[in-house]
This record gives sequence, structure tokens and C-alpha cells, in this order.
Amino acid sequence: MLLSALGRVLSVWTGRDRVLVALEGHGREEIFDGVDLSRTVGWFTTQFPVALVVPSSGWGEVLKSVKEQLRGIPHRGLSYGALRYLSPENSAARILRDVTQPQICLNYHGQWDVAPDSDGLYRSWHDTLAPNHARENVRTYLLDVTGVVTNGELELGWTYSENVHDEAIVAGLASDMVEALREIVVHCG
Repeated sequence: MLLSALGRVLSVWTGRDRVLVALEGHGREEIFDGVDLSRTVGWFTTQFPVALVVPSSGWGEVLKSVKEQLRGIPHRGLSYGALRYLSPENSAARILRDVTQPQICLNYHGQWDVAPDSDGLYRSWHDTLAPNHARENVRTYLLDVTGVVTNGELELGWTYSENVHDEAIVAGLASDMVEALREIVVHCG
């Protein structure tokens, strides 16, 4: 649903029915039978591009189309990084090194709520004490949209460079995405 809403907003903003979005996953996919990663410590990030075709029809068609396009991605995108960065020079996958990369990323973290009486190692979410990256680092994406559910509510964060995008433009996109999500909820209700 998040990708459908973002895709529609980007499609309207750019005036195109095809948008290029990077998706970020967290590598906890079941890729081999019998391998249980549930007790593995660490953060495994996967990133892969999706050339999303967004129908201009109603939400039913958009949701169905986006779902089918995601289902068509081999191994849920897990193999993209290996193919792009680790393939031999003479491999057909070498072409991935030169393909235009998305300038927008969608990353949904899921639900971060933890029961207050939890006796596990992870007990609560705290704001960071320092930035997640050095100020001189080059951004991977011009727009980063991050979603997380905390206290039963979806929070969407939009990270962008003030040197590239005007705050009013990004705020408008964020507002349009919230409205698109409301429309999806009405449609599905």
C-alpha cells in the first residue's frame, strides 16, 4: 500500500506513468529451506530498484498492479546487489553496473512497538544521539521515505537535501502521500 501511494504521488508529480523507486529490505527473507535467521544478530540491508508502472485508474487497479509487479521481482530483490556488484566482468549481469539508479528510496521498517514488560534484550526505541551519517557524505538518494509503526500509528519520514529540493515541495509530496493512503483506506474499507 505504501508503494502504491508513493508511486501514485510520484507519477502525478513527474507527469509519468512509470517511476523508478529503490526499495530497501532487511534481509530476513527465507531464501533457503531450514535456515532460521530469527536469532541472528545484525542488520542485513538489501536495496533494489523497481521500475514501477502506475495506472492512472482507481485504487483497486493501482493496488493490484503494484502487487503483481512486486511479485514479479525475482527473489524479492535479494539477488540484485550480488548481481550488480559481484558478477564477473564478462557476465550478462555487468549491465546492471551502468543502469540508472533510482533517486528515491522507500524503506518500511515495520512495527517497532515492544511490550513494556518485555524482559528481552530489546526493550524500547530511542531517538539517536547523533546523526546517522556524516554531513560530508554524499546521499545515496535525493529523497528517502521511511515508514515505521510506533504506538499503533504509521509515521513517515522524508529525508532530503535542502540544496536539491525546496521544503515546500517535499512537504507537498508528503501531504499528497498521506492523502493517497487515506484514499486507499477508504477504498479497502
